[in-house]
Amino acid sequence: MKRPVRQDLKAIGFVGTIDAVVQRTKKITTALSRLTGVLALVFLAYGVQAQTLSTDNTVKNGSDATVTSFCPGETIKVSWTATGTYNAGNQFKIQLSNPGGAFLLLTNTDNILGSVTSTSLTGTITGTIPFSQAAGTTYRVRIISTNPIRNNGNLIQSGSINYDTNDNDLTVKAITISTGNPGGPFCVGDPITVAFTTSCDLQSGNTFTLQLSDKNGSFASPTTITTLAGTTSGNITGNIPSVPYGTGYKVRVIASSPSVTGSANTTAFKISSGTLATLKSNGSTYCPGEGLSLTYSYANSEVFNAGNVFSLQLSDASGSFASPTVIGSVTKTNNTGSINGIIPYVVAGGTGYKIRVVSSSPVIEGCEYGPFTIPKIRNFNDPVNDLKCAGQNASFTVSNVSNATYQWQKICSNPFVTRTAGLGSTAVFDIAKSGVNVYAATGTDLSISRNSGSTFTENKLAGNTVNAVATGGGDFVYAATGAGLWVSNDKGVTFTQRTTADKLPTQNVFSVAGSGNTIYAGTTGGFVKSTDFGDNFSATPIFTEVAFDIFLSGNDVYVATGGGLKVSNDAGATFVTYNVANNQLPSNNVQSVFVKDGVIYVGTDNGFAYSINGGASFIPVLPGLGNPIVNKIFVSGGRIYAATNGGLSVLNAGGTAFTNIVTGITN
Repeated sequence: MKRPVRQDLKAIGFVGTIDAVVQRTKKITTALSRLTGVLALVFLAYGVQAQTLSTDNTVKNGSDATVTSFCPGETIKVSWTATGTYNAGNQFKIQLSNPGGAFLLLTNTDNILGSVTSTSLTGTITGTIPFSQAAGTTYRVRIISTNPIRNNGNLIQSGSINYDTNDNDLTVKAITISTGNPGGPFCVGDPITVAFTTSCDLQSGNTFTLQLSDKNGSFASPTTITTLAGTTSGNITGNIPSVPYGTGYKVRVIASSPSVTGSANTTAFKISSGTLATLKSNGSTYCPGEGLSLTYSYANSEVFNAGNVFSLQLSDASGSFASPTVIGSVTKTNNTGSINGIIPYVVAGGTGYKIRVVSSSPVIEGCEYGPFTIPKIRNFNDPVNDLKCAGQNASFTVSNVSNATYQWQKICSNPFVTRTAGLGSTAVFDIAKSGVNVYAATGTDLSISRNSGSTFTENKLAGNTVNAVATGGGDFVYAATGAGLWVSNDKGVTFTQRTTADKLPTQNVFSVAGSGNTIYAGTTGGFVKSTDFGDNFSATPIFTEVAFDIFLSGNDVYVATGGGLKVSNDAGATFVTYNVANNQLPSNNVQSVFVKDGVIYVGTDNGFAYSINGGASFIPVLPGLGNPIVNKIFVSGGRIYAATNGGLSVLNAGGTAFTNIVTGITN
């Protein structure tokens, strides 16, 4: 059933107009049967022009270049062409579709990128892609008006120069941040610089943050290294924080405005927490035989197991630690402590050496320091005779090496002067010195000099064979005899005897060492310790081997025994034994021991040896010794003195042969 024309026209607001038309042209009115025909007749009779709003076929950026994609925050320019009349206050607006390219359900205020107040029939609107806009590749834009409302203008796909035929889409890019590889390895506290690249500029006021993963490369709980204010690609620099050792660390850069999480760098790197203090600056020279007295430090988060050994390692000449040389070690569980070493003489010369500390339980590689230069030591032939009179010539030869310089060193010793006056006996078994006080253990007493050995004026413990004597800091003096241990806390003015009544295993004491009230004693019945100035010793010997010599260094106790060298790093609570089979000692019958700068020196009944790796292995030095039996060792500066049955033998640290001195020595 057809709807009356008047009713159709009334629905669209044309009632009054059509009444007049109907009166004038009844024939035409009755002929019309459809609303579209009536509207066409009205527009024809009154000359009404259609109102249109078209979006231009090109979209441009802020540089007026026609483009196909935009970054969030980027300028977009869209032009329009219209017909008809637009009322005062009208606004033309750029409207962005949903990501699929549709405008359904969008109001005239949704997704507006920019606007301009105008009644002109042509123009261009400048807008901005929001930073919050989701990325997509099928967006579209259109121009709408507000007075009158027009929102069915031609749709255009961004970047499409000929929309009608190409049907291209407008892309809104995703903001991404790619993080470059920073290199490495790194040490805690080292500077780190990371290059990063953003796909788009970020919002003003943005802050970039450099984040560090855990040691496995996870960013579940990242650590912030540093921040940087900025909006675009660049470099960000900070310092490696205190984190546990690991080889799987990565970094990434994130942004705050808008929130963007960058990708992690692709190559994992190592961070070490084991630092070494007081090394020379990179590029410096270390000479063979030069001692190192260093302080290691690991992060507090690292936990070391009982028996852990910190080793000081030297790389090869190229800086590689594939087969490192251990140049010093210490057995400890402390995260911070002292470690000493010595540059070996047997390394090849080079300019790329590095040094690091490594723990054993667990294995944690420390930071690498260097490069350092270690010059090669040239072999040379000694004079035919070791001793020459003053004024005589000595000939040395060295292999001819171009552009090389040589440094000759000599071992000089003033003739010894024999002191017998005031000594209880000319058989002197041991000597100790504290300040100007010199204590000589003789076959009949303890003889004391108060003027650095010029004269001996006091004789204590008369009638006792004194096997060993030691000072323990301050006023403490200890004397080991065949009748027990004698102790003094007044520089030897008075002594108190300690015997089996004080739990010494036997009266016959061979060796002694102490520090204040703490005393270590080696007897024929075993090795014992007292912490109360000898009032009470260990109820049971710590070990039963006879101790010939004792050396103390803090909590480290070194004992020369008939069963090898025994070493404790916990003040005598536990000991480790080093011997011929496992550690290349010249003999298990160790007569003497001395420690300096982390190097252990031992004298045996079969020669002298030293270890630069905490006793793990020993290097023997036999040539030039006056006799293979080494009774006592002393090290001062870079010189080693070995008291043998055939004279006093002297060796430069790291050397390969002793010079034996007998001038002025009567026995």
